[in-house]
Amino acid sequence: MSQDAWARAKRMADQHMSDEPATPATNPDEFIRLPGLFRRWEFQEVLEAGKDFHIEDAGVAPDGTPLFLVFRREPRNPADPEHREEM
Repeated sequence: MSQDAWARAKRMADQHMSDEPATPATNPDEFIRLPGLFRRWEFQEVLEAGKDFHIEDAGVAPDGTPLFLVFRREPRNPADPEHREEM
């Protein structure tokens, strides 16, 4: 098993033990941050069916509108043993 595959397997095992969902902080190599900050009404332009997303608070705009960071990752393929997650 390659060192990268071993590191991914360990992160996944640690994640299962903690019952915490995967986030950019826990699995940084799996998530891509979409550029910019987003308002809630902009999510419909950003979110896509069939993708996994993680959304974080990013403060407020000068007008008081809440802003968010959006991270995306490809969905896990249950047939791929490196990406198998237990439900």
